[in-house]
Amino acid sequence: ADRGVYMITPRATYGQNTIQGASLQICIEPDPHKVVDIRVQVGDNTQCQAGQNLPDMACTIMAEDGQPYTGADEGHVKMELTRGMERVQTLLATSIHNGVFTFSGHRAPLTAGVLKARFTYDDGKVSIQSNPVVIEVHPGQPSRLVPDCLPSAVAVSNGSVVNQRKIVDNLELRLQDEHGNSCIDGALSGNVHLTLQPEPAVRQTTTNSAGIPTFEGGERKATIPLLAGCCVVSRLLLAQDCPGDDGCRYSVRFDVDSEQLQRDGNTIPPFHLSFLFCNDGRKQRELSSLTSNKDKLQLSIEEFKQSFFKHEEELRALKGTLQQQESELMKVKMSLNSAGFTSQQVSAFSQHPRAVDDQMRLCQQECQVVTLAPRRKCELEIAPPAFVNDRDVIGKVAHLAVVEDDHIARVLSWHMGNDMDCCITTTTEKAMKVHEACGGRQQMLALDSIYKKALPTWDKALPHLRVFRHEPTGNPQYIKHYLKFPSREAECRDVFGLLLGEVIILDTLQDATSYRQQLAKHTRCPTLLTRQGDRIRSTGKFGGLQNKAPPIEKLRVVFGAPPPSQVAVLTQKMDLLQHYRQQSHTIAAAKEEVERKMAVTKSDDYRQRMAACRRQEEEVSRIDKKISVLSPQPSRLSNRASAVATSSQVAAAASPNLPRRGRPPTSSALVSPAATSTTGTALPRRGRPPANVAATASPAASQPTPGSNRGTRTRAISQSPQASSPQAKRRRY
Repeated sequence: ADRGVYMITPRATYGQNTIQGASLQICIEPDPHKVVDIRVQVGDNTQCQAGQNLPDMACTIMAEDGQPYTGADEGHVKMELTRGMERVQTLLATSIHNGVFTFSGHRAPLTAGVLKARFTYDDGKVSIQSNPVVIEVHPGQPSRLVPDCLPSAVAVSNGSVVNQRKIVDNLELRLQDEHGNSCIDGALSGNVHLTLQPEPAVRQTTTNSAGIPTFEGGERKATIPLLAGCCVVSRLLLAQDCPGDDGCRYSVRFDVDSEQLQRDGNTIPPFHLSFLFCNDGRKQRELSSLTSNKDKLQLSIEEFKQSFFKHEEELRALKGTLQQQESELMKVKMSLNSAGFTSQQVSAFSQHPRAVDDQMRLCQQECQVVTLAPRRKCELEIAPPAFVNDRDVIGKVAHLAVVEDDHIARVLSWHMGNDMDCCITTTTEKAMKVHEACGGRQQMLALDSIYKKALPTWDKALPHLRVFRHEPTGNPQYIKHYLKFPSREAECRDVFGLLLGEVIILDTLQDATSYRQQLAKHTRCPTLLTRQGDRIRSTGKFGGLQNKAPPIEKLRVVFGAPPPSQVAVLTQKMDLLQHYRQQSHTIAAAKEEVERKMAVTKSDDYRQRMAACRRQEEEVSRIDKKISVLSPQPSRLSNRASAVATSSQVAAAASPNLPRRGRPPTSSALVSPAATSTTGTALPRRGRPPANVAATASPAASQPTPGSNRGTRTRAISQSPQASSPQAKRRRY
């Protein structure tokens, strides 16, 4: 049943008559170990930037008695971040203090948007969840300009067909932060400047702008507006019959111009959109088809690789979780050994899972026997029946504390006899309501009426420590230090600090009189009690029936005794066994999930997908070779090459261009001005020359121009009847 006050009325039926007995009032006290709620504390600011720290938050686990529950472990409370139905992160508390779990210093997700933070408590028996807290994750400072959907590489011509001159159609570019979040802000407005320029490989051979294509209208620059961090290029065309080298790559450069970014000192690097320029419509169509097929294959390959990567990441994460859970299980085993279980018992728990349940059953039975064993109890009601569940009614003094020692409980209960029935409330208004409801017969004390600055410090040193040079006999101690408070400790300390003051307890009356005699020479002596039941008032008066406690059996109200210490030991054992059982189930589930993922990796379907991915990669490689044949790199055998050679001209009957790796092709031989014709065959950039290359040159070409082949390794490979010198033809490796 729930906590509260219940009335039990017995009824008996005899024939046609019903007999009703006296009603019995039963009060079910709240369970301080039962978790019923989670209270969340959040600051005023619930916003953060992507990749930065989340707002500091805290939650308090509340027990049924309205007090924070301090028995929760670190792994019982978690904060789950969700976006819609997707779980983004699960975080643990960074610090725990008196049942308050603080979450601070955690990194926010890299994706901007609205998150919901929920705090969950799950100890294997009880699982509750808090109301969600909305967190807004904003994008960071803009760091790049990127398109919403990256367009595929295109081949563009300068022909009469409009679609063949189109670079891009309906391209939307956005400012993004370093994590890929779109920066949508009305202040991020301005312009985006478009500039046509050659790729670096083409730029080395293009010293002027005559060989650079132009936009429709004959300009190489254009401007489009930037609104709220976004710009849209509806259609971008090359001009018909515009200049440009066939088979070369050019790019459109997008530069951001915004006053807001300039004021912030933020520089956005330009975005480059590359395209292949063609003068031949047929070649363009073929290149476009190859490029389109390549993009489709690359997209399929990327999907395959993302699927493989996701599977491997999940498998790696599962293995890491399994290893972490096994490490946690080892810690639990060590705790079981420390709690009194032998190594043989712990090994039996691993080999026989039912042994854990059997041991828990034994501990529960033993705990029940110890709990139900007779012990000193306070027979006084907790509070007036109508106010038992009232949060502002703390209870009667006799129920606020328990005392373990019987002798101290006897003398303290007698000493506080007039205050034991006093009901404590948090406010004076509540005290007046209880007073009126009880007809003025109930003693009341409100906490807000206590002048707390006048209360003695709880851990104040004993007075003799300031004046005695030797240790007094009788083991003097403040009697309030023998009190144990089941709940609301801070409020109970104020109550007993007010009612008890600085009362000291010693062993015997002789010890008390000697203590007072020595202390009175230097300072005021408080009231002294003895474990034998004697009392010396602060005035020094002692003796007589008024200062002698009666036997504990004759006391009307007495402080209760705390549960035996064995209960705490058994409770700890049961908690460890419960944790062990929960951890074992978690490890078994993790192992099953790992085995399932491993089975997927070894399945025929997974292997077929990997084989399909390899075939598509090989197909992409073949398409690249075809594209390289259809779009050769620009030759440096042109008039611009004369600037490199001093006074020589390029001439050879069949001299191939052998490019250096990663550089544009250069002339392989330099001869005298007597040569009147130039022919050459361009080899692929990364290709190797054929085994035998024959070339002829005039006798005048026997001596190369100084410095033209500096640093190269040469070898004479063949001679014709016209080439009398072995140095007439050289081949560069």
